[in-house]
Amino acid sequence: MIWKVLAVSIFGAVLCLDRVFIQAMFSRPIVTAPLVGLILNDPYTGLIVGAFIELFWIDQLPIGGHCPPNDTIVSVLVTASAIEASRLLGAMPRGLIALAVLITIPVGLAAQRMEHWFIRVNGTLAKKAAED
Repeated sequence: MIWKVLAVSIFGAVLCLDRVFIQAMFSRPIVTAPLVGLILNDPYTGLIVGAFIELFWIDQLPIGGHCPPNDTIVSVLVTASAIEASRLLGAMPRGLIALAVLITIPVGLAAQRMEHWFIRVNGTLAKKAAED
């Protein structure tokens, strides 16, 4: 299980870089969640989670100066927690994915605030560099 957690964490971190660096939209939940589900041998649950979170934040795109909630982190966490919880329970109850979404949405909002802070810090560093 530790190897799965490590693999999902590294994969999620690489996909989160797509939000800032490459911006090829690989970090969207409809792509991220099924890939995490594939790593954990349950791509169907990943597809359900990805579609649900994509519909939840479909109007929040990183265009211009707008910094949306971090749906990539939420999709990775929801998929991994739902799949592992279903393995512990022996089955996938209907409300398990919804519960995982409700629990991890604050993580996406906290990551949004961290991204705002990083943007402000980078802006002040860019101003100092321009002054020098």
